[in-house]
Amino acid sequence: MARATRVERRKWPRREVNFLVQLIYPTRGIREVHSATFPLQTISEDGASIDLGMTKTVPDFFYMQFDADIPAELIGCYLVARDDHVVRCQFDPIIPTEKVNEIIARKSMRSILDSLFEPSKDELIGELSNLLGVS
Repeated sequence: MARATRVERRKWPRREVNFLVQLIYPTRGIREVHSATFPLQTISEDGASIDLGMTKTVPDFFYMQFDADIPAELIGCYLVARDDHVVRCQFDPIIPTEKVNEIIARKSMRSILDSLFEPSKDELIGELSNLLGVS
């Protein structure tokens, strides 16, 4: 008997991305706030998937911040699925398509600019060698 192929029916397409986001979550009521930075894997208008690596403790509700330069841009997220190292969340409220495209474009541009101004590996090795007095 052939296995039925699972067809995913989504209202909005998932867009594969590779940039960092900050998860912010209150603990002990609202007396404490914790945050951590994780790589975002996919994003759509209604949710995202986040690579948690070895982190296992993410609450069922948290806020996602795409850009630390824009502190007002916090998106509420409900956890909907957990896999080995990945969580999937649903945004509340749903983000308009234009906003998702803007976030992706802004993060992509920032990534390109950061890579232009980062020191190369050779420069870092040279600086370390100079500090250690090695030729």
